[in-house]
Amino acid sequence: MIINIGLFVTIFRAIVTLTVIAFITPQISVTYYDYVLRAVHSTGIFLNYPNAKRFVIQFTWLCILFYVLINFLLYF
Repeated sequence: MIINIGLFVTIFRAIVTLTVIAFITPQISVTYYDYVLRAVHSTGIFLNYPNAKRFVIQFTWLCILFYVLINFLLYF
């Protein structure tokens, strides 16, 4: 089976783009809109709220980095 690299990169770029939008958009200082952070904290994986917040922030920056790499470096 031959894998089309261009199609794979396009699909991967779309997934990363949607992930970036999903994590950046709701991170507003108003508590009502901060549902991503509350959802991550409510999983019970993290011991406290600051650890969950640190994870969400680091994951967001990682997604942004992947987005930049995919959109700019792979097409030059």
